[in-house]
Amino acid sequence: MSREGYYEKGEITCTDKGNGTQVCKEHGGQYHEPEFSEQDENSYARASNFVDCMTDQGYNMYRVKHQ
Repeated sequence: MSREGYYEKGEITCTDKGNGTQVCKEHGGQYHEPEFSEQDENSYARASNFVDCMTDQGYNMYRVKHQ
């Protein structure tokens, strides 16, 4: 998921009932669907968290050259 769904509030109108109370209603609010992506948009953050966690525990990260 690249963006979670959210609700955008609409306009609120209030009517005075005369006895010191009001009734308020919301009009025109809109729900926005979540957006999904075909690629992993969080891979860099996840890899960075992994490296930070491992180095915090005393491990060293080395790049290995394959032959």
